[in-house]
Amino acid sequence: MIKYKDKEPYNYRGIRAKYLPATNIKGARVKIRDTRRNEGVIISYNYNHNSFFETAIEYLESKGIEIEGTTYDEKSGEYTILTMNYKQSIKR
Repeated sequence: MIKYKDKEPYNYRGIRAKYLPATNIKGARVKIRDTRRNEGVIISYNYNHNSFFETAIEYLESKGIEIEGTTYDEKSGEYTILTMNYKQSIKR
């Protein structure tokens, strides 16, 4: 059995994605926040997808950010998307 201390550790950049429901003024949206750079962007929800998570993934991949993995926080309802790309900004 390989123990953690025998493995090479990886550092990932975390990008949080959260669903913002529709209001009387605006349609449903997705808030994407880079936890490392403390920058964020709000994009329109894409109804061609089954979830806000897929909308966030599509947006990040369009920015050239390769997805390495994800986690889900049941308490906040947010996904954390993991990448090793530290260069590309999530801003438009």
